[in-house]
Amino acid sequence: QGYIEDSDLFLFPYDWRYGVSENNINLLKQKIVDVLTNTGAEKVDIIAHSTGGLMVKKYVIDYPNEHHIDKALFIGVPNTGAPKAIKALIVGDSFGNIFLDSDEMKKISKNLPVSYDLSPSEQYFNIKGSYIKIIEQRPFSNDSYDLNFEEINNFLVNKKNLNKQALVNAHNLHTSDFDNFDLRDVGINLYAINGCKAGTIGKLVEVRHYNLFDKEYSSYYKLEQTPGDGTVPFESATNLPIDQENKFYTLKAKHSEM
Repeated sequence: QGYIEDSDLFLFPYDWRYGVSENNINLLKQKIVDVLTNTGAEKVDIIAHSTGGLMVKKYVIDYPNEHHIDKALFIGVPNTGAPKAIKALIVGDSFGNIFLDSDEMKKISKNLPVSYDLSPSEQYFNIKGSYIKIIEQRPFSNDSYDLNFEEINNFLVNKKNLNKQALVNAHNLHTSDFDNFDLRDVGINLYAINGCKAGTIGKLVEVRHYNLFDKEYSSYYKLEQTPGDGTVPFESATNLPIDQENKFYTLKAKHSEM
């Protein structure tokens, strides 16, 4: 496209493991300051993919009067989270990489703040519904029920022994004000490219089978699909106050390739 790296195109690598952390936000702020200093420009345009969009939003919320952003383009941003993060925490995930072991990724994800920052927020639950279902299979009966938001949190912490503080931090991030923040109110011209019509994890189903001989449950997991980009559900990507003419869509997209 004619851009020259380190002249009018700048990359911002960051330690994604820590998610939308104060340190990462401060590094983003400093990067923008450095770009403006080196180029003499007054503002920057930002292209943000996935977690990067959440970081941009948090940065702008923290610095509403001195963000120095003209245009922002959000690509596949999980504005209200994605159930795939829950799947990775409970079951593991290779993320489409044959060199990653799902069980090892499950162990690692447990204490990665980003895994929780990307988990569905309460607003996701309120709009899309539950993202964890329990099916209890007994010899003469089957019970099936969705967990509400409070039950999901208890399930993750008390049943699956996940990181309670990381989960609390993620909920503190994904307040209603954060999930619904309008970047246009602080002078940012916002664009978005959202994936749709690709099979995306929408719900994790824990199937508990009761064994009469052992008198205990054994469990396995199933996945229910919803439209999205293969990682981020459509409802999460589009949970964004934006001008209609600035919305764009890509059919059957792959999140990592957008």
